[in-house]
Amino acid sequence: MKYDVIVVGGGSAGTAAAVAASRSGAHTLLIERQAILGGTSTYAGVNCWEPVYGADGFAQEFYQHLKQIPGACGIYKITRHRYFYTGAAAAFPGCEQRLDADLRYEDTLKPNWNYQGCNPPERWNGIIFEASAWDQTARRLLQATERCSIASGNSLAACQVENRCIKELTLESGETCQGRIFVDASGTLAALAGCSLLTGQDGREQFQEPDAPEKPTRRRNGAT
Repeated sequence: MKYDVIVVGGGSAGTAAAVAASRSGAHTLLIERQAILGGTSTYAGVNCWEPVYGADGFAQEFYQHLKQIPGACGIYKITRHRYFYTGAAAAFPGCEQRLDADLRYEDTLKPNWNYQGCNPPERWNGIIFEASAWDQTARRLLQATERCSIASGNSLAACQVENRCIKELTLESGETCQGRIFVDASGTLAALAGCSLLTGQDGREQFQEPDAPEKPTRRRNGAT
């Protein structure tokens, strides 16, 4: 099959890319190796959106659709957190979050958020959601474009490259597909295409990041 845009990886970034491409009129294919869409949001237990500034575009639209499903999501506040305790209360093992029906999506947007310091726990308002509801919402938005095919439960197996250009992809199902534009939202396509890859923490001088370690390390975050 031939497509205008092929997106590899159906997590948050890949799903948004596929929606944007298909809404613009492009014949789009979204490839996701897992049975449901969402990536780490649905398969790695990271089923929450933390407080963040500026998420008032597609993320807010997605939330408006998500909350139409009964019990699918809610906005939380922190009621207990060991970081803010002293004495015997500091023995509390972690963090307790509770849904608050009075909070709105706008409460999760933090125009005055102190990203370099400590914020009071009552202002840590984010969105928690059910994984299956995220997948259901994503599929509805993609299907509504009438221009996006979804190949979930199907991994990318091979990539044919000629003169530094991707010519064809082969899925584990044996299906082959060609595209004019490719979006790699998983890292798999870049690896199969022969791109050099970095893993772990970059050294400070490599990208001039003052907060990076002086020397590169193999350390990765827990959800990688």
